[in-house]
Amino acid sequence: MMKTDKSFTEDKDFIFIDKFKDPVLVEFKEGQIHRVRPYKESLVGNIYLGRVDHRVPQLKAYFLDLGQGKRGFLQEDLDLAKGDLVLVQVAKDAYSKKYPGLKTDLSIPGDRLVYFPQGKKLYYSLKNKKTLKKIWQKAKNDLPPGGWLIRTKAQDPKRDLEEAKDLYQLWQKFLQEERLSPKAKCLYHKDRVPEGQRVYTNDPDLARERGWTHVEDSLYHMEDYRQDLEELNKVQVPLEGGGLIRIEKTAALTSIDVDSSQGPDQGLTPEEINILAAKKASQQVLRRDIRGMVVIDFITCDPDKRKDLEKILAEAFQEDPQAILYGFSPMGLYELVRKRKEK
Repeated sequence: MMKTDKSFTEDKDFIFIDKFKDPVLVEFKEGQIHRVRPYKESLVGNIYLGRVDHRVPQLKAYFLDLGQGKRGFLQEDLDLAKGDLVLVQVAKDAYSKKYPGLKTDLSIPGDRLVYFPQGKKLYYSLKNKKTLKKIWQKAKNDLPPGGWLIRTKAQDPKRDLEEAKDLYQLWQKFLQEERLSPKAKCLYHKDRVPEGQRVYTNDPDLARERGWTHVEDSLYHMEDYRQDLEELNKVQVPLEGGGLIRIEKTAALTSIDVDSSQGPDQGLTPEEINILAAKKASQQVLRRDIRGMVVIDFITCDPDKRKDLEKILAEAFQEDPQAILYGFSPMGLYELVRKRKEK
């Protein structure tokens, strides 16, 4: 069911998926834009009750209707006929003219456990395998039938067995749908947004499908956010008190150059411009979700003044698990790295 809300700006921490231009996922913290990423709706991990639409005997494969206009390709040696219903999970997104790749060996992820309904083995996270085996020595016998992966966070078997029961009940619900449902449809949609976050979108179809809150307008049409979003596509970003930073991306790294020669002259000292630049540069790195090596070329200043800049940048990235701060190099360039892949 789609909900409509025009007062979303009253929230402080939320997600807004905007499809006015290129689809973007905008993450807000404390009412301000924190990070903007391209939004691509992925089907990987989704579980469907698919209906066989076409069989390709020579490939031992099937084209399946997944409901809501979606189709998929299943290549497994099964005894299915046209019109049969089968539980499948998306293993690979569509690309070029290929349909999404499907599989019948399902996995249902929880927060601390992963359930493999057709499996029989018990797996432990390799990061903490020895400890987990000891913790779960007795409790493993109380897990519902099937295969299980015990994740690193599963340190409390009494609590985590409740999650196991929930995942098993979800699987039973899927089986019931397979027996009773007359049509193909999505049974499980894997979330690609942080758990517990409230989500708004100006795409009515997406809001209806995901149960998110629909907002009619785009962030690009709202005075409070338009300038911040348009700024993310600019090479030159002005500083409020004078000067600018120039952000240029290459294959090897992203360089941010602090330039005091342009912009309004408000009589600021080089040290004051550097402080403004440190705040703006860290903001832009996070908002643009820049990954890899980042080098900031501040206006030349005394070593003592560098400590102030390091403090500003350390505070800006203290809650960012992807950032590794290396500080100033012998050449006077500030260096940091943001990991390219989130864990």
